[in-house]
Amino acid sequence: MSSSQVLSPEAAVAAWKLSLPDEVVDIFNAKLLEKFDGKNAQVLEEALLKSLKDKGFASNRVCEQGWLEQVQGMYQESGWKVEYRSPNWEESFKSYFFFEHK
Repeated sequence: MSSSQVLSPEAAVAAWKLSLPDEVVDIFNAKLLEKFDGKNAQVLEEALLKSLKDKGFASNRVCEQGWLEQVQGMYQESGWKVEYRSPNWEESFKSYFFFEHK
């Protein structure tokens, strides 16, 4: 009989969270503080991706791993209201994360 066990959803999420590089959270924190006005902040997705690229993380890897969404969820769990906003086919603006103090 095999000693291997199937991952539970909880174990998969825990492993996924542990695989997140510290630099991703550090960059989010820096950009949030840079833009925070005491109530909210608007952080451009392209600014996050550029900072991550400068640290050696390719944008396609960041997107494939879902790191931006993962960090968004972590901020929500810690008490922030966070929305990701991107233009639809009728709009023209740069995608961003909007952080609001609850």
